Amino acid sequence: MKISPERRILLLITGMIAGIGLYLTDYALLVIGGAGIIWVIASILDVVARRYRTLGPGLSNLIIAMQRLAVGGLIGGLAMALQLSQMPEMQLSSGLSGGFTGQVIRIDGTMSERVRYWIRLDSSAKSSFPVLSGLAGQIVRVSSDEVTADIVPSDIVRFDARLYPPPGPMLPGAPDYSVRARIEGVVASGYITSSLIRVEATPGAAIGRMKRFTLHLAQFRYRAADYLASHMEMPSGGIAAALLVGDRRHVSRDTYELFRRSGLAHLLAISGLHMGLLCFGVIALLRFAGAGMAHFSSQFALHKASAIAGIIVGAGYVLLSGMPISAVRAFLMAVLVIAAILCDRLALTLRNVALAAIAILLVNPFAVFSASFQLSFAATTGLVLWYEAKSRRRNVPAGDNGTSPDGTNVRGNGGPRLAKPVRYILALIITSAIAGFATMPFAAQHFGGITLWGLVANIFGIPLTGLWIMPAGLLVAIVHLLALPDWFNDMALGIMEAGIALLVTIARFFAGMPLAGLRVVPPGYAILCLGLVGWLIAVLSINSRRQLYVGMMIIGLAFAGWALNPVADGVVLARGRVLVLAGADGIARVISTNLRPNDLSNYSKGTVSLMLAQEIGAPLTSTGWLDQPLFHTDRRGRKIAIARHPSALTAACAAGAYLVISFNQNRYPCKTPILVLADPEGVSYLLSYDDDLIIAD
Repeated sequence: MKISPERRILLLITGMIAGIGLYLTDYALLVIGGAGIIWVIASILDVVARRYRTLGPGLSNLIIAMQRLAVGGLIGGLAMALQLSQMPEMQLSSGLSGGFTGQVIRIDGTMSERVRYWIRLDSSAKSSFPVLSGLAGQIVRVSSDEVTADIVPSDIVRFDARLYPPPGPMLPGAPDYSVRARIEGVVASGYITSSLIRVEATPGAAIGRMKRFTLHLAQFRYRAADYLASHMEMPSGGIAAALLVGDRRHVSRDTYELFRRSGLAHLLAISGLHMGLLCFGVIALLRFAGAGMAHFSSQFALHKASAIAGIIVGAGYVLLSGMPISAVRAFLMAVLVIAAILCDRLALTLRNVALAAIAILLVNPFAVFSASFQLSFAATTGLVLWYEAKSRRRNVPAGDNGTSPDGTNVRGNGGPRLAKPVRYILALIITSAIAGFATMPFAAQHFGGITLWGLVANIFGIPLTGLWIMPAGLLVAIVHLLALPDWFNDMALGIMEAGIALLVTIARFFAGMPLAGLRVVPPGYAILCLGLVGWLIAVLSINSRRQLYVGMMIIGLAFAGWALNPVADGVVLARGRVLVLAGADGIARVISTNLRPNDLSNYSKGTVSLMLAQEIGAPLTSTGWLDQPLFHTDRRGRKIAIARHPSALTAACAAGAYLVISFNQNRYPCKTPILVLADPEGVSYLLSYDDDLIIAD
C-alpha cells in the first residue's frame, strides 16, 4: 500500500477515531495499552530494518501506518478517558419529584411545541434527602409545554419537576443519550409540573468570569432570536434566527421537516457556507475600501490586516452561535485557509481538514459520534478531495497528445473554458452531488432517511442563501448595531424576509415531490467503519490506481452490506404493553392494550421510526371492544391479527392471518402461528418474523 507524505495525517485522525470508539467498550484500558504496544513494535521494526538496510517501500509504509494509527489511538483513548473522568456522577437511579431553584443557563427546543430549559440547581440548597443534596450545583434539563417568554438565560427560577436519570438506549442499536447528556454536564432530565417562577435571588455559588460571559452570550442570542422572530412573519423569523445566531427555537417541527425532505436542512445550521461568506466577505469589504486609499495601502499590509479582521469577526460569530460543531469546524477551516494564504501555502487540503478534526476531538472526543461532526466533515472532505483532484489536473501540463508525462489524460492549462455562469451552475451541481453522496450514509444512520431531490434543490437554495439571504442578514446586523432609523431597519428586515420566503417556497416544492425524504434502514456503525476503511485505502495515495480500485471495491461492499441489512418488522415497548408494526403503505402503526391508546412521545417516535425505517402514523384502533381483534398489513403485505385481550384470541386465530400477535398468554391451541408478547426484564426490543422464524433482539 502506498501512502502519500501529505496524507499521512489521515492515519493519525483514523487512529484517534478508533481509539475514542474502542475506549467506550468494555476493554478501555486494553485500547491504550494495545496502542502503546503497536507503537513499540513498529518502532522496533523501523530500527531493525534501518540497521540491516531492508527497509523497502512496502515495509516502510507498513511501519508508518502502524506508528500513525498507534499514536492516534493512544491520543484518542487518553482524550476520551480525560473527558469521561470529568463527567458528573449519576445521582438518580429512578424518578424523583420535588421543588427546585436554579439558574437558567440555556434554552432550546421548539417554541411551538415544547421548550427545554437547562438549569444549574442552587448549590446552597440543603436537604435532608441525600439525593436532593447530590443534585445541588448540577445541571438538569427539563421540558415544559408552557412557553414562558419572559424567562431568559441567567434568570434565577423556582419550579416543581419530575426528574429521571438520563435515558440510555431505548432499543438495540439506538443512540445512548445517557453518556452524551453526562458529557454535557446533565445529571437528570424530566419535565416541569408547574410554571417557572422568576425569583429575585443570586445563585448559591459564585459564577466565574467565563461562565458569566457565556451566560451573557446565551442571553444575547436568546433576545436576538426573539427580536427576529417578532419582526418577521413565521416561518421566516425562525429561519432568520437559525441562520444568524444559531437559535432554532422558533423553527417549528413542520418547517424543519420541510427542509429535511427537500435536502435543504443544512442551510438551517451555521456551516462553512455562512462562515465563508462572513469571513471572506469582511476581508473583501476591507480590501475594497482600502483600494480607494492607494497611498495608505502601499505603506500598510492591508491584506494581512483584513485577514486578521476576518478571523476576529468569524470568532465572534462562532461565540454568538453557541459554538455548535458545524460552526467550530467551519471557523477552524476558515482560520487554516486564511493562514495558508498568508503563508503562501495551499489552503484547501485534506491536511487542513484533518487538523480541524483533530482540534475538535482533542477538546470534545465524544463529538465523533454526533451527526453534526460526521455530516460536516464528510461533506467537507468530499469537496476538498474534488478540489485537490481538480487542481492537480489543472496544473499538470498536457503533452501534444493531451496526456500528462505519466500517461494520464488531462486537459492541462489550455483548451476552451466555459462561460462563468455555466461554470458556476456546473460547480453547484458537482458540489451538491459530492456533498450529498458523502453525507448520505451518515444521514441515514442518524435520521433514517435520505432525499433524492437535494441535488436539484441546492442548485436554487445555495445561491439564494449566499447571494441574497446572508448578505441581507449581515445588513440587518449592521443596521441594528448602528441604531439607524426604524425605516432603514424595516427595509433590511424586509429584504431578508423576502429571500427566506422564496427559500421556503423552494423547500416546499421539492418536499412535495415523489420519494422526497425517503426512509431507509440505518447502515450501522460496522458498515460505516467498513466504508471508511475503503475510503482511507483509496485516498492514502494520490497516484496509485490499483489502490484506488481496491478502496472503491471495499466501499462497494459496504454499500452492498447496507442494502442487505435486515430491518425489523416491529418494536415492543412499555413492558410488552405497546406494539408498533411496520406497514405495507410505509406507515408504522401503534397498537396498545388500551381501548384508546395514547400517542407515543416525540422521543419514542423518533427512535422507533429510525429503527423501522418508516414514519409513525396514527394508532391502530377499532370501534369495537377489546374482545375484537385488530388487523394490520405488514411491510411484506401479509395479514397480521392482533389480540389485545384473551377473549379476542378465538376470532384472531380463525381470521386466516399469517401471524397472530397476542398481548396475553394463550390457553388453547391456535391453528395460526401465534406470538405472545412478553417482556420479563422490563426492556423494549425489536421484533422480526419471517416464515417460521421469530426473532426478538
